[in-house]
Amino acid sequence: MKCFISLIVILLFSHSAIAQQPVTIANDIFNVYKLHGEVAGKPPIPALFIYDSQTQKIMSPQKVLNIFSRDKTLTTMAVKGITVFTKKTSTATISQTELEKASRFISIDTRYVAFFHNMGQGMAAGFPEFPELLAAEKAIIKHLSAQDDVSLYTLM
Repeated sequence: MKCFISLIVILLFSHSAIAQQPVTIANDIFNVYKLHGEVAGKPPIPALFIYDSQTQKIMSPQKVLNIFSRDKTLTTMAVKGITVFTKKTSTATISQTELEKASRFISIDTRYVAFFHNMGQGMAAGFPEFPELLAAEKAIIKHLSAQDDVSLYTLM
């Protein structure tokens, strides 16, 4: 019985640790991007869009920055990069059902759903002349993964 209870406790802790990891949705990110009102072209990379499940809208760049204001450890360089990544988007209402249909991996179980069309650390490191991009990519993934009310989906 002690072994069974120990196993249950370990599984619960493992589940909570896994639940906070970014989920890679790769090609499905284009389906999500089409919901923003953009039908031509590919999603801009890098780009960060955050969906508010209560208002059922993609948040404005200023509101996205407000989410990052919770983290007092962000450097000025990271904030500059986050500003570059945050793109203006449509103000159209996007239902939770539409969003979940865009990818079989998407689940609306938090207040905010972040879509980070990231470059990947390897590619970001290839641009040493733009250190804010690498700092921002790390900060975005670290910060959003640590939030209880944010689910993070990435391209890479």
